[in-house]
Amino acid sequence: LHPLRCQSHQRPNVLMVVLESLRKDALTPQFMPNTAALAQSSRVYQQHFSTGNATRYGLFGLMYGLPGGYWPTMLAEQRGSQLFKVLQQQGYDLHLYGSAPLYSPEFDRTVFSDVRSQLHQGPRDRDSAGRDRAIVESLQQDIVASQSGKRPWFGFVFLDSTHAPYHMPADYPAVAQPMAEDIDFLKFGPDHDPTPELNRYHTAVHYADSLVGRLLETLRAQGLDEDTIVLVTGDHAEEFNDLGLNYWGHNGNFSDYQLQVP
Repeated sequence: LHPLRCQSHQRPNVLMVVLESLRKDALTPQFMPNTAALAQSSRVYQQHFSTGNATRYGLFGLMYGLPGGYWPTMLAEQRGSQLFKVLQQQGYDLHLYGSAPLYSPEFDRTVFSDVRSQLHQGPRDRDSAGRDRAIVESLQQDIVASQSGKRPWFGFVFLDSTHAPYHMPADYPAVAQPMAEDIDFLKFGPDHDPTPELNRYHTAVHYADSLVGRLLETLRAQGLDEDTIVLVTGDHAEEFNDLGLNYWGHNGNFSDYQLQVP
């Protein structure tokens, strides 16, 4: 309703890492050792809920601070998030990376509409694990290059390997066995044992966390870890028949298991 007024004279760097379909209970030393170590010296919000059970509305609320019901209006008017208006006013460099295309859903015409030309996506010829690695490497290069200038920066990376069917490199070790070779939620019933699918999901989470670790190490190596706000979260969560009602994945109901994220 009114223009934002940001009067702080401090301009820290900001690194926002969003993992697709990240359950709250995945944030453990076993499944996310790098992020769990960061959490030991950070604020951890134990009652944080996504604004939706799917990417469209979960990321919308995270970036706008508004309920997802505003999506059609923002899309029709192509009104971007105030966050990026303020960052530009404050002289921030922007490094914006999505593993999957950020035009499906139409984030390029909603959240990022004012900075559309600065969006980057992972290589289309790779699976999500390969795309994730590529965009993290690009952001690492951006962070190193930022040292030559005086401007603060905002880095955003949206990792996709934790989306079903959950990808990781072919030689990546499973965090537990048995691990499912593929995922087809439509084949499951309420009596299906979710252990193999959970093991695959947790292995993909472990792989994504290894990429978060690379970003954190780059910050430390560049001496930026004390002057960078780091946020690690998910766009929504992921259900594995936790309620015994045959709900799998996301975009199915509004239980905590589809909404509560780190």
